[in-house]
Formats: sequence, structure tokens, C-alpha cells
Amino acid sequence: MKATQQAMKDYNKALQLNPQNMEVLFYRGLLYNSLGDRYHACVDFHAAKELGKKEAEQAINEICK
Repeated sequence: MKATQQAMKDYNKALQLNPQNMEVLFYRGLLYNSLGDRYHACVDFHAAKELGKKEAEQAINEICK
């Protein structure tokens, strides 16, 4: 769990520095999903998709129904 918490802190810090980082948004979405937080996962997936992350569309189709 500690590694998960550190990963979330790192993702949040990276997004503070660059809110348009589609890679970080996508991977934070995956982390949210693994924690059972589908709402925030989908928010991040949609943002990543808007920025051009192609894999985000598949995640949206599979997770954000």
C-alpha cells in the first residue's frame, strides 16, 4: 500500500508541474481504477484521451460504462 500511496503522490506532483501530461493522467487513471475509484479513473482517462492518448479510449470502453 505504501508504494501505491507514493505513486499517487508522484502522479499528483507531476500533474501540478504539467497538467497536460497525458501519460501521467492515463497511468493515474489506471491507479485509481486499481484502487476501486472508477469515477476518478474515468475523469483521468477522458482527459488523457482529449490530449491524444490512444490507449485511453480502450480504457474508457472497458472501465467507464
